[in-house]
Amino acid sequence: MAQDAPLNDRQKSFVDRTRKNREEKAIEMTNELLAVFINKRLPFGDVHYIIGRVKGILEDKIKNISFRNEMIDRYRREFFRSRLEEARKQNIKLKGKRDEREKRCEDVCQGIVDKVLDEKIAMSDDAYFEDAIENDDEFLMMASVHGYVDAIYDKLCLIAGENKRRADEKLWRKPSEEITWSDLNDVLS
Repeated sequence: MAQDAPLNDRQKSFVDRTRKNREEKAIEMTNELLAVFINKRLPFGDVHYIIGRVKGILEDKIKNISFRNEMIDRYRREFFRSRLEEARKQNIKLKGKRDEREKRCEDVCQGIVDKVLDEKIAMSDDAYFEDAIENDDEFLMMASVHGYVDAIYDKLCLIAGENKRRADEKLWRKPSEEITWSDLNDVLS
């Protein structure tokens, strides 16, 4: 089974930019949500329900959208053809000293690569290609919006945990790590 390739510099930059943007937007949205939660006097535990429900609503809304578009499909196919052509032109060879197996198998490996990069093979299944484009666009939307929801959830959990800890300290008049089982027993008895 193939392992995931390490990220290249362009991909690392994309991930870093995305994280930074999501972080900034999540902080803004979380601050707005906290005001709503406070005004509605919502219990802490409702955060879990709210985030789950938000994800469910998003999935249902996105599921009901058609991602099929003939013009986009035509352009994506043409773009894919050009990427296949560019990939075929690449000359990727083993570097350095090669062992016997590498020498023996290199032509076979290059031949397989040439075959699968052939447009007649790579684009032979129209239904697959149409579904791949549709699923790609749907996945892009799902990943984008869920990324923000997850970031908001993380912020809300951190804030809730910190505020609960501070409230406990104020209530108990000592840090939460100093609250003993006997303290709890005394209060609950």
